[in-house]
Amino acid sequence: MEKAQEISKKLNVECDASFSSGWLNKFKLRHSITGKTPLDLGVIKSLKQHYRKLLVKTAIASLDHGDSKNMKIDVLQAMNFIMMAWQNVLQKTIKNCFALGGFLTPADVNSIENAESDHFVLPENWSNLSDVTAFEEFVQCDSELVTCSLLTIDEIITNEETSSEEEDNCTEKPLPSFQQALTGFNTMQEYLISSDLNDKVKMALSTVHNELFSVDSKNALQPKITKYILKMLNEYE
Repeated sequence: MEKAQEISKKLNVECDASFSSGWLNKFKLRHSITGKTPLDLGVIKSLKQHYRKLLVKTAIASLDHGDSKNMKIDVLQAMNFIMMAWQNVLQKTIKNCFALGGFLTPADVNSIENAESDHFVLPENWSNLSDVTAFEEFVQCDSELVTCSLLTIDEIITNEETSSEEEDNCTEKPLPSFQQALTGFNTMQEYLISSDLNDKVKMALSTVHNELFSVDSKNALQPKITKYILKMLNEYE
């Protein structure tokens, strides 16, 4: 009884006079708490908005410079885009989504409107793309897609065997050398300093520059495992 009253108070809803067996499930259903999560109430949408904005900006930049090859992104680029998109999601948006899900009381937030809707800016030149009516439709284009299906044991085994064969046949893309990375950084830095940079960006460039040399030093000191294996094989001969 006391626990039920405490939960009612925290959720800022009217407390029933009496509680019977299974009161918590009935309470959740009555106040539409079941199934409500902050992610479903705006956090995922905000993340997808920023992620797809990065995709559009990358595609438009490639088209403007006649480089259609760079319009395709790999898994690593997609992961980096997701990381950057998450950094752009406002803290206020996350907080408001928790409020909408009933995790916060009205006293904890000033308002529950989605701050992202006022803050979000459409990608530049979006209106120039053909066959697209609204950016919102582009963001939600895959919202109804099935992400997975129930597989039988035989299907799981078959998929696992196929996946193993694909991993064996794939060729690993060679990593750029330190000199290539340094040349690329210098080119980027030269481009950026031609504009009026704020101190925060300048400090970030300095951090990246120092990290380049730090990684190179670690790689120079750390021997490759193949060298160790060859040494072991030579000792056994």
